[in-house]
Amino acid sequence: MSDTDDLLLPEGVRLIHIGPHKTGTTAIQTSLHAALPTLAAHGVTRAGKARHPALAVGYAVDHMLPYAKPRAGRRAWERLVADARSAPGGRVVVSSEYFSDADAAAAAKVVEAFGPDTHIVITLRPLVKILPSQWQQYVLRGLRMPYEEWLRRILADDRSVASRVNPSFWKRHCHDELVERWAAAAGTENVTVIVLDPSDRGMLNRTFERMLGLPEGTLVDAGGENRSFTFQEAEALRAYNAAYLADGQDRALHARMARTTVGAVVKERAPTQSEVPVPTPGWAVARAAEIGAEAAANIAASGVRIIGDLGVLSLHGSGSDEVPPPDVPPDIAGRLALAVLKAHQSATEVEQAAAVSSGRVLKPLPTSMLVRELIRRGRRRMGRVLRRG
Repeated sequence: MSDTDDLLLPEGVRLIHIGPHKTGTTAIQTSLHAALPTLAAHGVTRAGKARHPALAVGYAVDHMLPYAKPRAGRRAWERLVADARSAPGGRVVVSSEYFSDADAAAAAKVVEAFGPDTHIVITLRPLVKILPSQWQQYVLRGLRMPYEEWLRRILADDRSVASRVNPSFWKRHCHDELVERWAAAAGTENVTVIVLDPSDRGMLNRTFERMLGLPEGTLVDAGGENRSFTFQEAEALRAYNAAYLADGQDRALHARMARTTVGAVVKERAPTQSEVPVPTPGWAVARAAEIGAEAAANIAASGVRIIGDLGVLSLHGSGSDEVPPPDVPPDIAGRLALAVLKAHQSATEVEQAAAVSSGRVLKPLPTSMLVRELIRRGRRRMGRVLRRG
């Protein structure tokens, strides 16, 4: 365990927080973004303009978003690296859970791009907490598989079974291998693992403050915590996916809608008292604890700096072997309909803006002209019918 008084990184270091997913990444990114003026006053640069540089990092690790263009990703990555390397002294921070999708070669390229003063930070939570959150995220992106069936495949002894369902899951969440991969790229001495304390919500912000040399209280909860879907909401989304994809609709459009609209609109509602969290069965809880204990032992032996209690990774709960009926409140269906409508409106506005910028936009026809054209076409159609008669 590391003494928190020794956490301060040297000036000139580029702190690269790689996640993985579902380990407080949105919360810390939002806290950093909200504190930008204060960061600058204390010699800390948050590289990039976006709260989360998803486009840039997706390109860097060869895991682009479904609708993103590689050329745009490459430019975003080059700007992010240039911003980090041209920072005026002090310390630099970049946070993106998408870094955890990197394989060994991509991790090495990331470290090379940011330079020799790169320090990798990995945040970890118990696998049993990550499983339902990650399933929900995959459902939002289009997964149609029920939770327990997904668990049986993800937790199968043969990891190739899991990779056929979600290839990214164990790349992100085989936590000891994740640590090993990035330690090989950056050097063991340049990796810090933060094991989050489930009873201390402020731990992550305080730890980042100490590492970056910021006054206590600089990073505060800025509303970046994602509310999880209830089991009923997740089941409604799963049914929506099945209907959407069975109808042969555009998968890229589905992904874009999920990222920009659908999940956010559903989460705007207040869950009813009858709704419950996604229930993880007891057998899966026990298996997750076994995997977590093995990962903790390997991380302890890796030589990286560790903040927090690795024993948390083998957290074991009782689980739930009774799956409640997924009765979906009517307002969830209403929210889904509203989300699709908003996504369609947003896409239309983007298309119209692109048409205007390229000079291809057409002026709308007056209603009177449209009516006259419809009458004319109707008369022509009726004439053809009469002639055939």
